[in-house]
Amino acid sequence: MNKKDAVLESALTLFSKVGYNNVSMDEIARHARVAKGTLYYHFKDKKKLFENACDHFFMKFQKDVTAATASIPDPRKRFIAATVISMRYLLNKIDDIHIFLTGHIRSRKKGDPLIRKVLDTVEQGLLGIGISPEEAHNRTPVITSIVMTIFPASQSGFITDLEAYFASVEKTLVRILGD
Repeated sequence: MNKKDAVLESALTLFSKVGYNNVSMDEIARHARVAKGTLYYHFKDKKKLFENACDHFFMKFQKDVTAATASIPDPRKRFIAATVISMRYLLNKIDDIHIFLTGHIRSRKKGDPLIRKVLDTVEQGLLGIGISPEEAHNRTPVITSIVMTIFPASQSGFITDLEAYFASVEKTLVRILGD
């Protein structure tokens, strides 16, 4: 792992454990085992580091989901599988990323580049399965909302049977997308 990636991984870990406001650049440098100058060589300030850490998380997440669905030949089935795998991935990492995502959502504005990437990824997935651009644009917020329900639903105890919940999500996506 190169030094920049080590810094990004350390930043993700520390932002997740203690939150954005409770970690210093010195602590991140120590955790990454790099000089403070190396940190500032790659990132102008803590805000830029945080934004890059968000992007780094999303890129890893996207790579893992793509790898997990690459062997599914049917585009619609691959999209539905990717959506459910995304929910499982996020749920499995919820303890690690809860503070991080909460801080991210609070620190960003509407039109945020990371949120835009998530929406664009969903929309590109819909276009990739043959949904018209207009329909993809209209369905993207609905599907993104379905994925994001995993956070409050799992935290509140609303979901008692995860497998039944994921099966329900799959059925909902099939209804939204058609056969």
